[in-house]
Amino acid sequence: MWQLLRQYPFAVLLSLLAHVAVAGLMIVGVADTLRSKPQLQAEPIQALVVDERQIQEEIEKIRQREANKKSQQKKELEANQQRLEQLKADRESEEARLQKAREEQQARQEKIAEDEKRLKDLEARRQADEKARELEELKRQAEAEKREAQRERERLEAEKDRIAQERELEKLQQVREQEETRLKAVREQAEAEEKKRIEAQRLKEEEAKKKREQERKKKELELKKAEEAKKRKAEAARKKAEAEKKRK
Repeated sequence: MWQLLRQYPFAVLLSLLAHVAVAGLMIVGVADTLRSKPQLQAEPIQALVVDERQIQEEIEKIRQREANKKSQQKKELEANQQRLEQLKADRESEEARLQKAREEQQARQEKIAEDEKRLKDLEARRQADEKARELEELKRQAEAEKREAQRERERLEAEKDRIAQERELEKLQQVREQEETRLKAVREQAEAEEKKRIEAQRLKEEEAKKKREQERKKKELELKKAEEAKKRKAEAARKKAEAEKKRK
């Protein structure tokens, strides 16, 4: 509906006015039939006023839409004009750029031609000196290979000497380890024999000490027995003397 209104505003407006007129006539006819009822007289008039205001508002809206449409069309026309001018400026700029590119291409082609000529001259001179350079290069390579071979021989000799020295050192290390093992065994044997001698000496000393203790105890016992015998003898002599004394 809105699309039809935008495309045919005047036709839609006339159709709307015709419908409003028909509706107004119908309302007036109904109002005449209801005049006998005072409480309903104001309602048709109020409805008619409301309809006219709505019609006026719709007409105003249609006019505003028409004005907006014209303004929008004007803006679009101006925008299209600006785009056209911009496209024209872009085309001119592109043409200038293409002209500059063609000129640069021409300059590059001329420079390429000059470079090709210069390269041909250089190639001719290079081919003239190529054999001499090849001979010089071969000579340098031969000298380098000779020096490399000499360095390799020296390296092999040094490696051979190093291996011989390492083997000699390994032999000396083995001899030293064997000697250390032998000396360790001798030390261990000497320590074991020393321990045995010390243990035997200790046992001998303990035995001698025990024997001296036994002899001491034996002497003490003999002395004690002698003392007791002496005491018994003295006691016997004392008793004998007392007995003789009593007999007298």
